[in-house]
Amino acid sequence: MEQIDIYDQYENKTGKICDRGIKMLDGEYQLIVTVWTVNHNKKLLITQRDPNKDFYGSYWECTGGAVIAGENQLEAAKRELQEETGIEADISQFQLFDKRFIGENIYYSYILHYDFCLNDILLQKGETVSAALVDLNELEDMYNHNQFIPVLWPLFNQETKEYIFK
Repeated sequence: MEQIDIYDQYENKTGKICDRGIKMLDGEYQLIVTVWTVNHNKKLLITQRDPNKDFYGSYWECTGGAVIAGENQLEAAKRELQEETGIEADISQFQLFDKRFIGENIYYSYILHYDFCLNDILLQKGETVSAALVDLNELEDMYNHNQFIPVLWPLFNQETKEYIFK
């Protein structure tokens, strides 16, 4: 089981470490990263979660996950991208474009402009089963048809859309 650092509302580590998935107490937060990877054709990389996952199995999502204990947000973004897709980008290529509190999570959203094709993607067994490149209309259609993880959708506001697909 992955261990995570617990943070306060000011994003300071509390010194408490717990197993990922444990319910936070009031005023406790965990850090989550999302990586929105866009290729030269302005297509967004999304992956389909393994159907056996307890949380939104078979749904589509951008790359992301929890920041594990001892890691910072950029290290987590790089690790999650490599684990879930096989893409090994340099930390300097990740651009933070949004940070927000949702429930007990503090989401750090990064964009990565990276030249790749679907044949380059290496899926993580037990995590991802498929990958796709989508434009904005296709992504919105997936959300409207209950195929994209709904908890990620609040991160995808108009500013985000313009930033990613500019």
